[in-house]
Amino acid sequence: MAINQRPDDRDADERDIWTQPALDVLDDDQGELREELLGGFGCLTEVINWWQSAAVLTFGHIDDEWPAVDLLRDGAMLTFLTEDSQVAEAERLRYQTELFAPSCNDAYNHLKERAVERLPTSDDGETFADIETAAQDDPAMRPAFSILDDRQQQALTDLWGGFEDTAALSEWLHDLNAASYGEIDRETARSLTSDPVTKEFLLDQDSRDGRLFRKRLAITELLPAFALAAKRLQAGESTDNDTAQSDSDSFNTA
Repeated sequence: MAINQRPDDRDADERDIWTQPALDVLDDDQGELREELLGGFGCLTEVINWWQSAAVLTFGHIDDEWPAVDLLRDGAMLTFLTEDSQVAEAERLRYQTELFAPSCNDAYNHLKERAVERLPTSDDGETFADIETAAQDDPAMRPAFSILDDRQQQALTDLWGGFEDTAALSEWLHDLNAASYGEIDRETARSLTSDPVTKEFLLDQDSRDGRLFRKRLAITELLPAFALAAKRLQAGESTDNDTAQSDSDSFNTA
């Protein structure tokens, strides 16, 4: 689509090409999460997994508007998130409007101050029009966030099934450092392994009590640390594609 194409000449699904493509990538990814939220979830595990993805795609701001612990202390909320009814649909729309949307806005505004503006250069370098936003795999075109997202998803996946022995548990606890960008409480490993009951729940792969404990652990300990990790990582990021290249090296931002 030409940049000067008239609105009435475009296909219905076309939109203006933004000169900071990372913003469009972020907006599209957040839109997918919005649709998932409005559609509802099958169980608490799916809700937790969604919240983790939202933490990455809002750069942790979701924890400011929708603390993870609300998933535990608000029983009605969990019902509305997993129930198929008109009342539940209306409540999920309210959650999207009052809780998720503000956190998306905060992330968008944070990114727009940092995202590279890809304008034409005298050397005919890559511009905003050359970027296929739908083909971008990295959140906000930042590979570091893909790595963080993958590590956090893997940590949750490993937790859901429990651990076959103390060696597997110890390895998982160590990996939480990278999954949380170092934001997990330094006493977490000690506290989870020093108490026999807690340790048993982590090693118990079959019982309902063990599964419930692990979900509570994810909500109270992991999700807040994961959100803080995304916030800390965003604070240290400066450009698209996880580079420190200045605008003047390859892009004209005048």
